[in-house]
Amino acid sequence: RIVAHAAFVERGFLGPALRTRRLRLRGEILDTQILARAWLYDSTHAPVPPHLELQDLARRLGLPVERSHHALGDALTTAQAFLALATHLEHHGALSVRSLYALQSRARPGAL
Repeated sequence: RIVAHAAFVERGFLGPALRTRRLRLRGEILDTQILARAWLYDSTHAPVPPHLELQDLARRLGLPVERSHHALGDALTTAQAFLALATHLEHHGALSVRSLYALQSRARPGAL
């Protein structure tokens, strides 16, 4: 399983890189940007912006921002954001990866 922030961007990089090795990206990516929409909507009950920068999400979660726009720094920040979001979303019944995927499908832009 893959976790990413703004998964559409990562798919743009990973897809071509994998194709050169005759591989392909299978399955959905857990997207912290979309999961953040569910968390923000639940905590504010207000319209949620369709896009939320990783650094902004980390700050809202009270997390440190590792080296921004650098592969390792963004990976570390995304991992921390994912763990924090999963913890906050437990009350939605999101206690498994499968339930996080289901919640993500309901929180896509335009759905909240």
